[in-house]
Amino acid sequence: MKSKRESGFSLVEVMVGMLIGLIGVIIIMQVLSMAEAQRRATSGGADAHINGALGMFTLERDIRQAGYGFTAVTVNGVASTPLLNCSVNAYNNARSTPAFSFTAAPLIVTPRNIPAGDANSDVVQIAYGNSNAAVEGMTLSIDSASSVFPAYTLSSIAGLSANDFIAFANNGLACWLSQVTAVAGVTATTATGQYNSAGGQGAVNYVKFDPATIPQVGATIFNLGNAPQVHVYAVRNGNLTLCDMLTSACENAALINDATVWKPIVPGIVSLKVAYGRDTSPNPLVVTTSNPPTRRAVVPDTITWTENTAATRPAHDNTPIFANACFWERVPGAGVVLLAKSIQRAPSAVTTAAPVWRVGGGGTFTMTGTILDPLPTGTNWQFYRYKVFETLIPLRNVVWMDKTGC
Repeated sequence: MKSKRESGFSLVEVMVGMLIGLIGVIIIMQVLSMAEAQRRATSGGADAHINGALGMFTLERDIRQAGYGFTAVTVNGVASTPLLNCSVNAYNNARSTPAFSFTAAPLIVTPRNIPAGDANSDVVQIAYGNSNAAVEGMTLSIDSASSVFPAYTLSSIAGLSANDFIAFANNGLACWLSQVTAVAGVTATTATGQYNSAGGQGAVNYVKFDPATIPQVGATIFNLGNAPQVHVYAVRNGNLTLCDMLTSACENAALINDATVWKPIVPGIVSLKVAYGRDTSPNPLVVTTSNPPTRRAVVPDTITWTENTAATRPAHDNTPIFANACFWERVPGAGVVLLAKSIQRAPSAVTTAAPVWRVGGGGTFTMTGTILDPLPTGTNWQFYRYKVFETLIPLRNVVWMDKTGC
């Protein structure tokens, strides 16, 4: 008798089924690969958009406040000793370097005492006060020969309160910053503390404000409020970082990689470019019909964009662009550019040409010789997507300042 045949698939049938399955797997993998590439392109572009927008918002918010409280060249129409453009000595015993100095300017591009950031990127310092009582640089004049550290008799307190920071300016001398510890009548006291060095400002890198050695004629006090800011922005290791000069040693090159000093605030930033918008017309100043009628304003006929690089800047931060305080009246704004990149590297080159910017003179970003491409002929930068953010930001506290006497 014939044996009953066993049921099942033949070898040929099994092989055909495996082939069909493999073809299906290949198709699925190709679809997944295309979907992943699309996801990378979408998320990479979104990363650049989000990071660039956050970085530009942060910079614009600070720059719009730049110079608040110390841009006046005159007080009530009378020429005075300006704090603007003065080298300010300061003290904070909580800093790694307690005694330090900074320039009282609304905005400084490439400040001379701050370490450079990533290649092909600028460093910018922004300073402003927050006083509710001294708008547009209102000053307080020292009028008593009895004013000796730590108590100073003033012509008027004018809203000055304990814990407010005051900046002293005296013609021909360095300016200095102190914190008021008490106010009684028209006397402000700056007793020894975190922001006041022991024994007077002359004890640690300061010009001591003592009538026995320094004349007080023409000296003024600027009320900067209880929380003045001196912020320094730089791109470091592909991040937009922020250093608070009043609390951290921004000038110390050994600390540039210390995240507690240079705090990363936005990732994926390749370059920061900042330029002054300077009015260089032959007759930039005119008398306006505003009140008072002697107020002078800028007529921005010709704007020249200047980056104030170390190659063109002598020892003082602002020379020769800003030889004195009055030169600031020619600067109605600044051009700011941020170049942001995608966080993830694409599997193939997605950017064939270096990004360009138009604001502040314009130019093409140098993509080689950077953290993305250390070699001058590298192509790694082409595997990222980029977004350029650029804007003009008015220095409104400079535009509004009383320019009488300039």
